[in-house]
Amino acid sequence: MYKLVLDNTVRLTNSEIKKNELLEKGYKLVKESEERTNLEKLKVEELKALAQEKNIEGFEKMKKGNC
Repeated sequence: MYKLVLDNTVRLTNSEIKKNELLEKGYKLVKESEERTNLEKLKVEELKALAQEKNIEGFEKMKKGNC
């Protein structure tokens, strides 16, 4: 799984081709050590992307303060 960031936009992909396309568009690849951040600092969209990646059910209905 690759995590790429551009400003406030987070993209997750398993595809090497898609990763390279996003890098060409200016996205930065987040290294594993950088990915371990305080969840309190993440934006709602980043939390939802992380929840989806981790196969957490019901994340669509959750609010940041409910977890």
